[in-house]
Amino acid sequence: MVETAYEFECNRAELLGLDKPDFQEFCKEYDAKKAAEEIALETEHLKEIESENEALKGVSGGLEELSSILRSTQKRITNFKVSYGSITDYLKDKIGRRGSGASTKSANSESTDDPQMISQHPNDSSNEHLHTQEIKLVNDKGTTQFENKGFENDKEEVVASHLDTDLSRALDNHVDKLDSLVTKAENCEIGLRHQNKQMKGFLGK
Repeated sequence: MVETAYEFECNRAELLGLDKPDFQEFCKEYDAKKAAEEIALETEHLKEIESENEALKGVSGGLEELSSILRSTQKRITNFKVSYGSITDYLKDKIGRRGSGASTKSANSESTDDPQMISQHPNDSSNEHLHTQEIKLVNDKGTTQFENKGFENDKEEVVASHLDTDLSRALDNHVDKLDSLVTKAENCEIGLRHQNKQMKGFLGK
């Protein structure tokens, strides 16, 4: 390398009509110049590393926040699994509670309108006529209650369907956010490894 540079300087001196440089002096100047260039290059590298380290401090804070979010999310998922086991069990529990409430209300209404509770007087023709009208009224109410009960069952199915859709949508959205956070964390980890490798390389010189 030195010889090539010295030969170049000799050819340059001949073209300009100058004396050829002394080889020993040229080597000293060449080594000093190279050392200065290496020092300047290392100084620039160190400045870049310091700047990157400042940026990594912000990344570290972001990773700590990410870890906190992941821990909180994991805690919620664990509590959900302990309480319900799965989304299906959760939906069954919610629908069962609503269904039992509707059945209790319907049973109370039916007991109030029980035809056996209506007083009857066989010897009184007007009472028989009234009894017939009351039985018809009770039957009409029973039919209405049956129709309303069927409507409530349909309503429960619609609510369960909407709840299932909302939960699935929320979980999908949550999974997408977690995937995005995991990707950012992986990218930060790759950057940290690269910086660590660079630092070890500079410290090893």
